[in-house]
Amino acid sequence: MLRLLPPGKRSPFWSVRGRHGGRLLEVSTRTTDAGLAKQRYRELLRTLGAKEPGPVYAVGFAEAARAYLAFRDLDDRQRADIQRLSRELGDTPCAQVTQAQLVDVANRLFPAGKASSKNRLVITPASAILHYASQQGWCPWRRISRFREAKPVTRALSQPDAHRLMAAAAGEARALLEVLFGTGLRISDILALRWDQIDMGNCTLRLRIGKTQEDRVLPLSPLAMQGLHRLPRKPQERLWSVRDRWAAYDLLSPARERSGVDFTPHMARHSVGSWLNDAGAGLKTIMATLGHADPKSSMRYQDADVETIRRAWGRVGAVGARGGNRGSRQKAKA
Repeated sequence: MLRLLPPGKRSPFWSVRGRHGGRLLEVSTRTTDAGLAKQRYRELLRTLGAKEPGPVYAVGFAEAARAYLAFRDLDDRQRADIQRLSRELGDTPCAQVTQAQLVDVANRLFPAGKASSKNRLVITPASAILHYASQQGWCPWRRISRFREAKPVTRALSQPDAHRLMAAAAGEARALLEVLFGTGLRISDILALRWDQIDMGNCTLRLRIGKTQEDRVLPLSPLAMQGLHRLPRKPQERLWSVRDRWAAYDLLSPARERSGVDFTPHMARHSVGSWLNDAGAGLKTIMATLGHADPKSSMRYQDADVETIRRAWGRVGAVGARGGNRGSRQKAKA
């Protein structure tokens, strides 16, 4: 079954894609004009002796969602988001689900929610289900637009403020701050650590990132090692006496009050990303350190201030100066 698909990530042009005669075909119409694309699509069908498929309206959103859940390995939170959408959209045919309908569902379910929350909880899962349905021939492919999100604010501490905060802490609180600022890991991942995940000799850490469900081996910085040395080592046991982020907030509260530094554990993660950028680290290094799968998550730390740009031009200028001097010497010899 050959279908006409609009421009998207795969191609800037309308394209014809599907199976014909037992083969998978993909043919570009070489145009972005919908009318001309339909004309070329029909010409191709006549050339191949194929029939133009009619729209399919039988498969409802809830049924498509069940098929998608059976296809994808999702965590409980993601499954709950999709089941909530299924209750809202029910048996509405996939081909009839509109952008306006998804916006209405998002606004009704989360009236006070941020654009990022509505995208994460409604638009993203709905898009995934509808795109999966289009692959099965249950509806045409369409682009689903997202709510416009405000640029995320990076709440990072300066290094002097971070040192002042750590100096105001003692015992387990000091160790936790040093590991937070020495790794850039999420507080939930740090609190779940056990001693058998840490190789003190090689200064490495084996970690399963909770958000991405990936296993990684990470180097431990001198600051993180300093924090770990403050803790009693008990094989097979957790590092920390606190079990959740709220207990961690309580543990760190006295240091905040003594230092006067406004701080939450997640700010340590933002701080590490900003410090790496200021030190000239590349995007891939920041991604690897913070465990980001999407470059966009790390690019928020790539904003360059005046001094960062000045240093970059200084390096370019130095190269130019060396090249210019070499050219002058060559002319002199000539």
